[in-house]
Amino acid sequence: MKKILFMLLLTLTFYGCTQQNVIIQKSIPVEIGPPIKTYFCPRDNCSAQLINLIEKSSRVDCAFYDLNIPKLIDALENANARIIVDNRNTEDIQTLNYKTDKSSALMHNKFCILDEVVWTGSFNPTINGDTKNNNNVIVIDSPTLAMNYREEFSEMWSDNWYNGGRQVRTKTIKYNNATIVNLFCPEDDCTPTIYQLLKNAKHSIYWMIFSFTDDSIGSLIYYKNVTKKGVFDSQQAGSQYSEYQKLKEFSIKDTNKGLMHHKVFIIDEKTIVTGSYNPTKNANERNDENILIIHDTNIVKEYLEEFNTLFS
Repeated sequence: MKKILFMLLLTLTFYGCTQQNVIIQKSIPVEIGPPIKTYFCPRDNCSAQLINLIEKSSRVDCAFYDLNIPKLIDALENANARIIVDNRNTEDIQTLNYKTDKSSALMHNKFCILDEVVWTGSFNPTINGDTKNNNNVIVIDSPTLAMNYREEFSEMWSDNWYNGGRQVRTKTIKYNNATIVNLFCPEDDCTPTIYQLLKNAKHSIYWMIFSFTDDSIGSLIYYKNVTKKGVFDSQQAGSQYSEYQKLKEFSIKDTNKGLMHHKVFIIDEKTIVTGSYNPTKNANERNDENILIIHDTNIVKEYLEEFNTLFS
């Protein structure tokens, strides 16, 4: 049997819920499935990995901020995929079945649901994203996460954007040995959740972040008495709003000729935060974003390897 799905009858309490479409999760699904896969672009040829998944899938829905890789566009067209992109980035996808937002906020997601497989991370499937920029992708064969992401996709496909959506149905799952928390911004109070995770850090906080302008998170890290190290994108670090100036004694600027495009925190070498969310005001309050928080030391080791490569 490919997967065994159990239910733990554990009551959960979540904080920060003020919207009318609040969903209280009353049990934690437990799934046994294939190992979680991670890819780090450009070294792992992320577009080829995604094309391979698309060609094996019978139902494909993807939400990408930007998309311009011809072979990938062909694969999506052959799969009769539904595509959502940000309204600034429709020029190269006219042959696809796509929708777009009509807002100045960003549809900033980078995810696909391929049958019951979720593909997400920081990777925009563009030529630069595939061949120059530092990115990460995580792939999880989870029916519960696939349901979460497909419901988010369906909201956007129905023109229910940004704050109009409801909170995620199943925020927490157990998958193999990992505990995974899934959030969609701005519905799910992303910044308060990340802030609390960092506040609870006991030993270390590492980060690889493209755009880092949230002063509350920057100040928390600065004053936190733990080991801290960070990698900033060199272009974004020059912004007057960047937290680089505050955190530069613990940080480096990347030397990539492209972008250091990760959006990753590593906490106590036990937990990672990844997805499309940069710690910025717009990411928390305006943009359409998604986050996975994964408590699993094996996955963390893979992200630590990428961090150490960039930091050194």
